Amino acid sequence: MGREALRCGHYSSGEEMKSKLLPQLVTLVVLVGGCAGIRQTASTEFPGRQHSLLSPNGTSVVRNTDADTQEEQIALGDNHALVLEDLRSGQRKMIYPYPRHVTVKWSPNGQRLAITDFDGSDHASCSIFSVADERLINVEAAIMNEFGSYHAELAASHLYFAASSWIDDKLLKVSATGYGLSNGHLFTRNYVYNLSTGEVSAEGEKKRGLHQ
Repeated sequence: MGREALRCGHYSSGEEMKSKLLPQLVTLVVLVGGCAGIRQTASTEFPGRQHSLLSPNGTSVVRNTDADTQEEQIALGDNHALVLEDLRSGQRKMIYPYPRHVTVKWSPNGQRLAITDFDGSDHASCSIFSVADERLINVEAAIMNEFGSYHAELAASHLYFAASSWIDDKLLKVSATGYGLSNGHLFTRNYVYNLSTGEVSAEGEKKRGLHQ
């Protein structure tokens, strides 16, 4: 499928453009990525030299696609998007549009994908996508809800939440790094998000319950 196939045509609305172009974009990223180019690694950065990332259990692959025109940007919902493919059924679904660049990390069992979204020069967010129920969990919001009133550093003007590593299939370690406070210091705090309970704990502190 050539790029001209994506650029031609006139659309009466953004929604019509999105409905017609999105299937072509999803198909295009599969053709460009190809299973032969998938590396056996649990994490990568998009956009980058690698276009696809196979899950550890071998049943899913997440692929990156980029918008080269305004029409494609409308179809994707942003400058780039992550597309998830079920390798058993061939079903493909756009799961996460993003503006600049992201890092993605598969959980050990391949059932969840941690996404760090560097959406601005002063901010990065962290989310978890669940393959089974297609649920997107905002980990940054969970941390801020639990510790925003207690950890003064989380008010920094430059704040970056990033998925550090999977401790196991249901525990994700997340770092919050930032600067821009009155003391001028760079700081890093580490948190653990528990997918079983939805609770967040701070490394080196007594465990707290949500909204305690």
